[in-house]
Amino acid sequence: ARSYGWPRLSADYARHVATDVCCQRLFGVVVLFIGAGSLPASGAVAYHELAALIAALACRMRGAPKLKLLAAAEGWLVDGEGRVDGKVVARCAYAEVAAGFLLLVELATPRRNPLLLALFWQYLQLRTMLERAAAGGPARGPLHDAWAAVDGRVMRIVGTPACPALLRGAYCKVREVAAKQVAIPEKGEKPKLKCSIM
Repeated sequence: ARSYGWPRLSADYARHVATDVCCQRLFGVVVLFIGAGSLPASGAVAYHELAALIAALACRMRGAPKLKLLAAAEGWLVDGEGRVDGKVVARCAYAEVAAGFLLLVELATPRRNPLLLALFWQYLQLRTMLERAAAGGPARGPLHDAWAAVDGRVMRIVGTPACPALLRGAYCKVREVAAKQVAIPEKGEKPKLKCSIM
């Protein structure tokens, strides 16, 4: 309510809320606690919110004596202007991508939750698309950089001569489909149907 006023049923209010990264992370937390949930995967969201809380405390206590712990955390999590450090935002993006892969690995354990997996991957798709849309086009953000780093590591592995061509081809196909899933339609182009649970 503090950022956008009281909730209203309007397209303008929905646009502001949907493009707000904090609201997106809140949605991610709600998704992560469906069913048995995934506590390790929610660490990515908690890490960013902790940094934002420390940044807010540091701004309010500017000029006042601070606790040693707050001063140390401020130096690690907050930049010189009182905002969450860009490195923290990048680490949070890497952690969100890693959480998606953790949920994939959990499919092989008794803790598997296919609904949580599908919802979280849709959340990652939404965040990746909105990051590009909010920037106004082909601009990249921390989540895109995290995906590029994962892609680079996988390409190093599947690009070696020891890797079977079938595995390399399968990864390239998955990579192509994933890129199409987060592509933003051009102006005037009708959006293509995306995979959805609903």
